Amino acid sequence: MKRLFAVFMVLGGLVLAVSPASALLTDVNQLPAEEVTAKYNNFSDLWVSTNGGTSYAPIGFGQLSSTLSTQGAIIEDRGIFQGTSIYPTATGTPVLWSAGGTQQLTGLFYNLVLIGATPLGGSNYQLDFGPSTRNPLPNQSSAPAGSGGVLEIYTSNVPPSTAFTANPGGLANPTWPKTAPVALPANSGPSYWVQGSGGASRDTYTGSSGGNLWLSGTFIPYSLLPAGTVTGAASGVGTTNGFYNGTVLSEDINLGTGQGSANGYIHLLGGSYESQVGKGDLGLGPYVDLTLGTLLYTPSQTGSTLSDIANYFGTGWWPVDSQDPATFMVIPEPATMSLLGLGLLGIGAIRRRMRKS
Repeated sequence: MKRLFAVFMVLGGLVLAVSPASALLTDVNQLPAEEVTAKYNNFSDLWVSTNGGTSYAPIGFGQLSSTLSTQGAIIEDRGIFQGTSIYPTATGTPVLWSAGGTQQLTGLFYNLVLIGATPLGGSNYQLDFGPSTRNPLPNQSSAPAGSGGVLEIYTSNVPPSTAFTANPGGLANPTWPKTAPVALPANSGPSYWVQGSGGASRDTYTGSSGGNLWLSGTFIPYSLLPAGTVTGAASGVGTTNGFYNGTVLSEDINLGTGQGSANGYIHLLGGSYESQVGKGDLGLGPYVDLTLGTLLYTPSQTGSTLSDIANYFGTGWWPVDSQDPATFMVIPEPATMSLLGLGLLGIGAIRRRMRKS
């Protein structure tokens, strides 16, 4: 009877070691080993540098239609975001981790240059973005050929002085949508973006890039995705499968309202949690570690379409905001696998003793 009790004790220890707890996690590093989806609030804008210069200024999506024809213009897509919740992809419940506790997930994306715009009718355009060499990640060369753009996610504690906000300047938000180009005030949200110069000098934004670098990665080219993963409308010379050659991110967007959608596929390159993310486990090939799906909204849409946003901060003059999902596969920690191995060894030893007796 004592031996049987010992077997149950070992099995119980294994369950505790490898099963997720039902309580809300206080540390995002304790996610269970399964495919999970993270929701996040995203605020983005476009920056322009004219005549091949290195100085970029935010322009607002409302100005894009006139800027597309600007001679020598380089247009970069940039955004900031905060994670709001993480849950199992398969079931959607229970919520495993949520913002509002003692830890926050924040980040930013950039280095995505407009390489083609396809009219879709009216104010609707397909905007295709390719890689920029302005401030790539230090280990960018280890990514698949054609990859580009930067995604950085940080974890940090949340004292008031470092909490995420899209509006550090505290400006009253404008009325959206805009039907004319938007002049962004000097102390608008986008003006707090600080450009880095490469390597350890990363781009930064108040409240978005502080703390521990949790994950960093780059966008892989659409050409590496399985056929049919994404569909586009671009055609003619320099396009393939509906996208401009070299596209790593594409957005369908209404330039007058900011509404639309986008998709990105990330190859991870670093961060403290990078070893915990399964490689190529999302059915999209060996390069895709994390998928991004975006529904873009204008800040004026505060009705049912944004009802699932738990922490809405306002726009801070960011012209486009959204609630997006990001999906990735969590794999067991080496320590957890060691516990599992020890437990199985213990069961084997108990079974041998029982046979001898």
